[in-house]
Amino acid sequence: INGIDLNPSIVLIFCIPFLFLQCSMLGLGFGLFLSSFTTRYRDLNFLGGYINSFWMYCSPVVYPLSVIPDEYHYILSFNPMVGIIELSRHLIFGISSFQIEQLFNGLITTIIFMVVGLLSYNRVEKTFLDTVWNSMETVVKIENLYKEYRLGSIGYATLREDLQRVIAEIQGKPDPNSIIG
Repeated sequence: INGIDLNPSIVLIFCIPFLFLQCSMLGLGFGLFLSSFTTRYRDLNFLGGYINSFWMYCSPVVYPLSVIPDEYHYILSFNPMVGIIELSRHLIFGISSFQIEQLFNGLITTIIFMVVGLLSYNRVEKTFLDTVWNSMETVVKIENLYKEYRLGSIGYATLREDLQRVIAEIQGKPDPNSIIG
């Protein structure tokens, strides 16, 4: 058989779960970031596919990192996928342009993506339903069918306390959870 000999690194095989963890954190952080803005700007849903394609071409998936001049390796090391792909090549084939700084710089970028994604999602989460609800078109409008219940007045505590609050409000009694003593 022609081709390259496989020389897997047995010791570094134990790094594979950490590569999966970093890849998962990157996907989660990027997904949270993109989804937080997609609630308001629905066209970003289509942009996600283009970003993934562009990101794949910026990562050494099809080509080895050795074809890129050495002066750009440090800049490329901040792409989180460079360290993951190059370490995977090193694990499977035994040869690659892998350097430990690629993995650490990629991990820093992954953590930044994760933190920014979590912060942006937590910020948008509070108004997510209102944003989606207001952006929907009215198809059927029914009025005076039942007493209007506004979203957002439930959710202060547990489901049991919310139900007690609603029942007390219907009966015209004070909120049983706000009574102290």
